[in-house]
Amino acid sequence: MSWFGFGDSDRPDDIQHNFRYNLGTVDYTPDEGLLGSIGNLQGISEKQVGMGDKFSQSYKNMMDPSSPWYQRMFGNLRKDVGGAYARANVNTQQAMAQRGMGKGGMTSLLSAIGGNRMGEQLRKGYSGITDVGLQRAGQFGQLATGAYGSAGDMTTKAGGLQSGIDARRLQTDTTNVSAQNAYQQYLNTSRYNLKMGNQQRQDAYDNQRANQRGAFWRGVGGIGMGLLTGNPMMAVGGLTGMMGGGGGGAYNPSQSTGLAMSNFPGQYDLSNMGGYGQNNFGLNTPIFDPSGNSGVTYP
Repeated sequence: MSWFGFGDSDRPDDIQHNFRYNLGTVDYTPDEGLLGSIGNLQGISEKQVGMGDKFSQSYKNMMDPSSPWYQRMFGNLRKDVGGAYARANVNTQQAMAQRGMGKGGMTSLLSAIGGNRMGEQLRKGYSGITDVGLQRAGQFGQLATGAYGSAGDMTTKAGGLQSGIDARRLQTDTTNVSAQNAYQQYLNTSRYNLKMGNQQRQDAYDNQRANQRGAFWRGVGGIGMGLLTGNPMMAVGGLTGMMGGGGGGAYNPSQSTGLAMSNFPGQYDLSNMGGYGQNNFGLNTPIFDPSGNSGVTYP
């Protein structure tokens, strides 16, 4: 213990306090059924796209007269018409031979007539095949459009489910970041307040010691003047002033700053972020109110 403000053996120690606590975070994991539904929709979409590609290729074949389908149909037509013409020509020649009509102008005329008929049949056949091809092209085009449209619908549905997952993940991440920022701000401001409180304690201690030393020297002066002038009352007044200056008292930090260790909570309830005020630095700082009305839970 120091007397009359000399020495600092009773200087108060700085208050130490750990403001950390276990900060909880939120994790989001999509439901397995939801992920399975997204996979199914994507699989259906891929199949529909494959079907659309096949229908589209068939449409192109029906629109191209040089495609294998047209060449096959034209070949079959020529084969059928040519065979029918050859059989008809043979039958005509046999009938004429039975009547004693040999080769001559009549045979050539009949052959020409048969050839014209064959050509007309080929032209009609080509036209008919082309008409069928165009009709089938329209059908395949509609099928391709329907398949691609269905694939788009499946993709849109899967995208909607994925968008919902992304939104919930973003919300979770935002919540975690906000909580982390609030926690860090709480740590910074609480440590700052404690540092300032400790500085005030030390300043109060130094001021009290200085006042005690001043009172001591004034008391010494009063005693000396009383002895020199033969005035005992002045000497007694000097002695009283020395004692009244707190020369024999010990420093009590709670009397000067109210920042004793008993004023610090052991647990903090920040669930509602209540009990926060603004200090001169514009920081959100916990209001340490021992009455329990600050939103801070005391032990």
